[in-house]
Amino acid sequence: NIPLLKNPEMRLKRSAYSPTMFEPGYRTGLNYEKVEVRDLMMAQIKEVVEDYDYEGLELDWWRQPLCCEPNATQATIDMMTDWLREVRALTERRAKATGRPYPLGLRISGQLETLKSIGLDVVTLCREGVIDFVAPSGFWCTTWEMPHDTLRQQLGDRVTIYGVIDFGANPLPTYAPEINHTQDTRRLTSSHEMLRANAAGKLVLGADGIEWFNFYCTDPARIPGLISDYTALRGIDQLELLRGLSKHYSFSMRSRGMQLPPFEIVPQLPTVLEASWNRSFRLPMCAEPLDRGLELVVQIVLKVEDKAEVLPVAFNGCWPRIEYTLTDELLFPCGCLTRLTSKHQGYNFRFPVDLVRDGWNEITIENGDEHPITIECIDLAIRPIGG
Repeated sequence: NIPLLKNPEMRLKRSAYSPTMFEPGYRTGLNYEKVEVRDLMMAQIKEVVEDYDYEGLELDWWRQPLCCEPNATQATIDMMTDWLREVRALTERRAKATGRPYPLGLRISGQLETLKSIGLDVVTLCREGVIDFVAPSGFWCTTWEMPHDTLRQQLGDRVTIYGVIDFGANPLPTYAPEINHTQDTRRLTSSHEMLRANAAGKLVLGADGIEWFNFYCTDPARIPGLISDYTALRGIDQLELLRGLSKHYSFSMRSRGMQLPPFEIVPQLPTVLEASWNRSFRLPMCAEPLDRGLELVVQIVLKVEDKAEVLPVAFNGCWPRIEYTLTDELLFPCGCLTRLTSKHQGYNFRFPVDLVRDGWNEITIENGDEHPITIECIDLAIRPIGG
């Protein structure tokens, strides 16, 4: 119902480059190269800042990162930087009037160069101090491999960088036998273990805090046994409180409709291993105390028809292990979701917890069989020994 949307000249025309992406109408938002668009948005921002008693402003450049036409010129990038400087001046005037800070931030993709191609020079904005905080995130599912350490190097020390937890774990379908229900994504807000692991992986790479996004979204579906647990909010931003607690890590996964190229951090999974191939996968995790009786369990999820016999797995360069337990149980329940679907098979490998280190950890998988296998997902549990 915004009148400008009715004018095709005000809308983007080249932001959808692939027919396999979303329908073109989903990618034809307003074009910030048009002064009318910038003026409209500034008027809305001005109302929010001046007429309401908020304590800060986050501009959301995700879900659909629509700004300027791709391959923006330097003149266009400079124009958008100047426009955001105007927003900054607005928030500073508000802070001066109230005597309270009024931080300005951006929710963004982690692909900074891709954002620059549509006119958003996040590096310059952060290093100049135009932006106080950024919240790098995924499109729909939470990210497990967001490189907060690399982002810090790129953005400098002046900006606060939050780790963003969204409500979806990844597109691995799981099953709730008690209600005969299959879910296309696990809802993190129903799993303390997944929430702890996701937060720990971000904090250990240097995230300054945690921002929740879509936390409530588990609840409206009214699926029995799937409900957001708001007690999980307490202490989730404190890494030392998370150490020694059970955790359930996973990986980001490719999926049409839940992932948005080219802005998404490119997922490592699913992937195919031909016979005798091996491959390593990286995931941020936090080291654990050695006196809590914990172990590491790595669950490799394959297509059920692959039936791997020899599947050596190594963790952080240890000697590969070939002993595994076949299972269809998830490492931890996610609400009522407790099992893999009939299309998948889990292979559980056990390791001592002292192999886990702060920062990036490496899981190496080898296909020891004579036929290709598809690694659909990798889950990891920090849990009591034998649990």
